[in-house]
Amino acid sequence: MKFLRDLIHTGISNDHEENFEVRKDLIQQVMNQFGQQLVSQILHACCFCLPPYTLPDVAEVVWEMMIFDRPVRKS
Repeated sequence: MKFLRDLIHTGISNDHEENFEVRKDLIQQVMNQFGQQLVSQILHACCFCLPPYTLPDVAEVVWEMMIFDRPVRKS
């Protein structure tokens, strides 16, 4: 789960670096292709397979997915 969390987080972290747009685009492509399946499988695993002590790690992955997919508001 930490790998998935860190992978998704690279799409929103260090936005001042020159390779930010490349990272963001790559993560966006992955999320577009596998995001729905990932959420479905994570929910299934939480309900039927994973022990309760792993749920905080799963929540971090879901949180990062939500933050990544959230539209950016400019004031």
